[in-house]
Amino acid sequence: MPPLDRRRARRRSVGVRVPALVAAAVAAFFLIGGVAKIGAGSAPYHRSVNGSFAAQGAVLADQSNRSAVALRGLLGALAVPGLERAQLQHRLDSLVSETATQATVADRAMQPAPEAGAGEALASALAARAQATAQLQSAVYGLLGLQPSDVIGAPGSSSPGGGTTVASPPLVPPSQVAADMARVGSLLTASDRYYAAARLRLRQVRARPILPPSAWVPATGSWGPARVGALVAQLDGSPTLRAVHELALVGFRLQPAVLPAVGGSTASIVPPTSSLRVTTIVSNLGNVAEPGVVVSATVQEVGSGTTRSTRRTLDLPAGGSDVEILAPLAVRAGSSYVLTVSVVPAAGGTSASPLVRTTTITVAPPTPPTTTLPPTSTTRPPTTTLPPITTLPPTTTTTRKG
Repeated sequence: MPPLDRRRARRRSVGVRVPALVAAAVAAFFLIGGVAKIGAGSAPYHRSVNGSFAAQGAVLADQSNRSAVALRGLLGALAVPGLERAQLQHRLDSLVSETATQATVADRAMQPAPEAGAGEALASALAARAQATAQLQSAVYGLLGLQPSDVIGAPGSSSPGGGTTVASPPLVPPSQVAADMARVGSLLTASDRYYAAARLRLRQVRARPILPPSAWVPATGSWGPARVGALVAQLDGSPTLRAVHELALVGFRLQPAVLPAVGGSTASIVPPTSSLRVTTIVSNLGNVAEPGVVVSATVQEVGSGTTRSTRRTLDLPAGGSDVEILAPLAVRAGSSYVLTVSVVPAAGGTSASPLVRTTTITVAPPTPPTTTLPPTSTTRPPTTTLPPITTLPPTTTTTRKG
């Protein structure tokens, strides 16, 4: 066959093979899609999806029921005197975190969705409970001037504990708090309706296991006006939940240190120096965070009136303390100064008054240089050498008879 005829033959054969492969691929696509469609629409598939969702829903229902018990325990604890702010804060923050996690898991469990809208109903129930606990936290914190505890410990803060110390929010009037809590009751009542619908729909499609009962509002009137009013009054009137602002200047020390008193003297004297450094110890004895606390030290020279100051700003969490080394203050040897150390809350803070300590410091004069005397020369007279002692022989005495 001539070369031209061979090339034409190859083109005809390729032209036949390519459409054939495309046709086969298209046929396979529709075949697989049809099988998948049939599989997804089959009764075994739906039973599997419904059962998987019901199993996850049963676990979430148990967790939600434990959260409901925790909420009822917290509300009951408010009626007993002695609940501290930190305890209330921890329990309420934990409840909000738990319900938010449950709502997220329920939303993810709907893929693929079970039949009869059971997935949407359960997700709506747990989302409403998460929203209700968050609303309750906001109302209680607004009444008591609290902040979520997860603020403390966040990175990028200069507070002693490594967390961000923020000011307490403005207090919300009890009447507004009562209205907010009434909405909490409405959300919880709605969540129980959503959950009952999810439980019923899963039973209708014969999903196993059957969801356990779950109710956050056990009886009518649990969140009615009378109950909410009493709850707000308990919160607002509790002495252990009331905000307490109390800063303390525990003490301060100087560098160089004050010399020991001599002869019963009470004067504060430091060695000769050109700079005085003050280290302060400040504590927050209250139950409210105190950001923006200003610690300062000032020296005023006696006689001249010249003053020099240094200051630092601290963020103190409730119950926290801080040891702060202030920048050095320039002084002159031989002069006396009035030293004032003060602790002042942030502008607009609610602490009663600044804490101030004042004392008089005398910087000792320079020590005069020591004069070294030349050594004293001592000349001794020459030593006279005595002649040697001559030893005489012993004398003999003779006694004559008659």
